[in-house]
Amino acid sequence: NVLLLPDNRAPMIVSKLWYGVGSRDESSGETGIAHFLEHMMFKGTKKYGAKVFSNLIKKNGGSHNAFTSFDYTGYYEKLPSNKLELAIKLEADRMKNLKLDKKELELERKVVLEERRSRIDDNPVSYLFEKLRQKSFTSHTYANPIIGWEEDLKKISLMNMKNFYKRFYVPENATLVIVGNIKISKTLQIIKKYFGKIKSNGNFKRKVLIQTSQQKERSISVRRNAALPYFAMAYHTPNWKHPDAAALTLLEYILGGGKSSRIYQRLVRQEGIALSAGADYRYLSYDPDLFYLYAQPSTGISVSKIKKIFFEELKIISTLNVSQKELKRAIKGIEASSIFSMDSHYYRAMMLGRSAIC
Repeated sequence: NVLLLPDNRAPMIVSKLWYGVGSRDESSGETGIAHFLEHMMFKGTKKYGAKVFSNLIKKNGGSHNAFTSFDYTGYYEKLPSNKLELAIKLEADRMKNLKLDKKELELERKVVLEERRSRIDDNPVSYLFEKLRQKSFTSHTYANPIIGWEEDLKKISLMNMKNFYKRFYVPENATLVIVGNIKISKTLQIIKKYFGKIKSNGNFKRKVLIQTSQQKERSISVRRNAALPYFAMAYHTPNWKHPDAAALTLLEYILGGGKSSRIYQRLVRQEGIALSAGADYRYLSYDPDLFYLYAQPSTGISVSKIKKIFFEELKIISTLNVSQKELKRAIKGIEASSIFSMDSHYYRAMMLGRSAIC
């Protein structure tokens, strides 16, 4: 797939190559391999050695990076518009010709394990959310962290990595998004020049995963070395494909979308029993995900008291007790956030890519 969006306000482009693979697509015993491979994609190809990719982008006045989520992996370059061909040439090359060797794999394994320790194991809040997801999903790979479980990261082999790369890094599982100062006809010619040489392996299909319905409340208590407790709860909710998705987006904003939201106002501003509070809903996900509510109690305040107030607020809003004024404010807030983000080539490319993959 190719998505092109001309935007001639500045002489620059953002090129993003998306692959329809994330932690949801990993097999048992290989959690974290999608993110691990993202790291390995910067180790060079048969044509361009290690660090050559990065040096070429920087020498031509650009920047680049990558990201992995539950549902996708993406690679992007920000460059002057007259350097568009460079981004396309380099991405097409590493789609087909990535060089994977054991020495580099072992070196990067240490980096990924350290990243897991710093982001998750040494961060009590992140650790709590990891355990919450694991408790929430009993029959879906959304239970696994994007970065993977430590025991799996330690045993992923070079052969595992090569097989994963060959399976998922194929043209039929990729979407190229380019936003910026481009001419569509010329851009398509460049894309065909480089990506047209890569043969498709046939019809690619992602596996179907279904989380079984939950019949009763599940809870978990996590003990970590932290100055204050933290509380989070989650509900299984549909994604953007469901007709209720728009209402859930508004609910997220009204309940916990910033300092004017109901939860923040009551817990932090009015009663002063929490240092922070909010809500989060993953609208653009490949499969149905979670709606989170969370808060950090102030010193001396119990988690049970915070939980009680959350249920009170949910009961109030379930009676459709939302004024037209509050609803309009939520709609305007969401619209404003979306409009402001459209000022950025990067976020326009992000929205296009996420929408196409999910």
